[in-house]
Amino acid sequence: MNIPTRVVRLLLPSTRRGAVLAICAAAVFLVVETVLVILLKQVEPSSPVGVVYAVLTAMALLANFVVGVVAARKAVHALNASRARIVATGDAARRQVERDLHDGVQQRLVTSTLRLRLAEQFVPAELDDLKKALAELASELAEASTELRELSRGLHPAILSQGGLSSALTTLACRSTIPVTLDAAIDRRLPESVEVAAYYVVAEALANAAKHAQASRLTVGARKAREHLQIEVHDDGIGGADVSKGSGLIGLKDRVESLGGAIRLVSPRGGGTTLHVTIPLDIEN
Repeated sequence: MNIPTRVVRLLLPSTRRGAVLAICAAAVFLVVETVLVILLKQVEPSSPVGVVYAVLTAMALLANFVVGVVAARKAVHALNASRARIVATGDAARRQVERDLHDGVQQRLVTSTLRLRLAEQFVPAELDDLKKALAELASELAEASTELRELSRGLHPAILSQGGLSSALTTLACRSTIPVTLDAAIDRRLPESVEVAAYYVVAEALANAAKHAQASRLTVGARKAREHLQIEVHDDGIGGADVSKGSGLIGLKDRVESLGGAIRLVSPRGGGTTLHVTIPLDIEN
């Protein structure tokens, strides 16, 4: 730890109290400095008063530095809190839409499909065209129900709420069009926002690999290391991925950083792509 950081931590028992102390100190130093400037018109700089002036000037600069650090820390904290609220609001809205789709439209589609199948059985044999039309309509409704179920699953995965992160990642690996080796050593439930972020990180990484990487194999690792969740997704594809070139990865970066985490992409051309993500666990939902 460097000296300025030590000074800041000594002067800042809390952000708000530290800001007040630093501002007061800067004000006092400014007043004393002004008085000494007036005195120094009649005093040599090498005299004791001149030395005191130099010391107090240095202290005033340090106080100003502390004020700047406090302001920067508060700004970063406020930004992360704002981003976290936006992400949480979006997740809550997706959960509500998923519930509405499951309990409303999906149930009506299933019921309508069953009623059509039943009606089809009562159609006389001589009305073969009507029977065929009812069968086709029932099939279309069944397909629409399946598509809607897939859509709602993407909005907020039910398996994540029911079985936790390990089960959700297993489901993602099974659905992948590229073979996946999964190592998810998560033996307990994590904060909801962490699980959701981890799920979408892996889902987006697998989707990107299927679309762009030309990979033949994927490995996914997730483990709890001290007070952090660490995720790594690697493919053996063509590489060349860039976080700044793709709304999906940018969205993941915002989501992870809003939780105080970090995301790093290593993707040399021809050398595959590896996504490293670290998310702290000591957060409030």
